[in-house]
Amino acid sequence: MFTALLILLLLALAASLGSWLFNQWLTEQRRASALSLGLGGMGLVLLLGASAIAIVSTSATWRAWLPELQQAQPETRKGEPVAVADLGTAEQWPATACIKSLHATNTQPRRWFLDNECERPIVVLLAWCDSARSICTAGARQAQWQYETSGLVLTSALARPTLHRMPEHDAPIAGTYALAEPQGGALRIRYLACYLGEPAVAALTHESMSGEAFHRTLGADACYSRVATASQEAAHSGQPPVVSFQ
Repeated sequence: MFTALLILLLLALAASLGSWLFNQWLTEQRRASALSLGLGGMGLVLLLGASAIAIVSTSATWRAWLPELQQAQPETRKGEPVAVADLGTAEQWPATACIKSLHATNTQPRRWFLDNECERPIVVLLAWCDSARSICTAGARQAQWQYETSGLVLTSALARPTLHRMPEHDAPIAGTYALAEPQGGALRIRYLACYLGEPAVAALTHESMSGEAFHRTLGADACYSRVATASQEAAHSGQPPVVSFQ
């Protein structure tokens, strides 16, 4: 506080000397005394020095003089990390190895194909993200991964086609699944899979089973329910599916 008062006093003194010199100039006195010139020079030096001291001393403490303004300053908080779609361990998805390596057509729009190379039907958790148009980094708040929200039932590619079809809002059932890539896009695709239970497998080939009974049997399957639940939760977060390897 003492420093601030001293600075204000020096500024007032310098301003007074400057005003006096300005009055001398206005009266057009051609001969200025040595004392006047000396005092004028000292006043100019004091003015410049006091200004410099004021700038340096107040630059670090000006917020302390204005507590209201200090309280109004917004606080910057470190963003909380976004939880990724943690889906357990790779061992919990044993049928992932059944899916044939992704392959695509050379025509436009390009289509990526998923095939089941195992004889047993599987349920696939399928996710994709267009890295040419969206953020696909795991943990990013703006991540925009999309999911087949009820999963995908892949029968064997060599199996006889099933007569049963799920409703449009449920999981597709097919021997081969095609995912179209947008023009100019660059799809990143991830998938996990588990084996469909025996009752649901039998329902796939049971031609006399009604559609309602088939949907009820498939919905009660542990693998199907797990994929549908995980897909819907992960789709809500926009995060890619992540598993750990033990």
